[in-house]
Amino acid sequence: METINKKMYIIPAIVLLVIILIIVLLSIQKKQVGTTPSSSLLPTRIITPPKTPISPTKVSPSPMSSGLSSVTPSVIPAQEFTGVSENQSLPKDVELLGVQKTELRRKTPLSGAFGSISFDYEIDTFIVTLGEPKETNKALFEEWLKKNYPAIPLDRFIRQ
Repeated sequence: METINKKMYIIPAIVLLVIILIIVLLSIQKKQVGTTPSSSLLPTRIITPPKTPISPTKVSPSPMSSGLSSVTPSVIPAQEFTGVSENQSLPKDVELLGVQKTELRRKTPLSGAFGSISFDYEIDTFIVTLGEPKETNKALFEEWLKKNYPAIPLDRFIRQ
């Protein structure tokens, strides 16, 4: 029984001793690798080779002098038209549609006597929610639209 109790103390002691020995060896090894001689911290002298004069090399004879025919490139004149017109503009109805649609989209969500208007960016369409009675409010909405935003067609609106 005493041998079992001794083994219970001896085995952990040996394992602890081995771990301490490994830690000590690793720290000593790091110190040896991490230390550098003080001379390596000094700047090193770079030796550059002496400058040598450059002499011009012989130029090879041109194709004309050797009897070969030469091709003369043709010069393409600069074009005045680049594809962009400074006077380019959208048709008035398209421009007016864009302006009115942007203006109404910035005002949404909007409430009126007919109901409310919101804008669905995913399908790029206005959503109109009509109040009760729907037929009366539908006529009110169409009248309001013609009066305030005549360039926006009814097909740009989804009625709910």
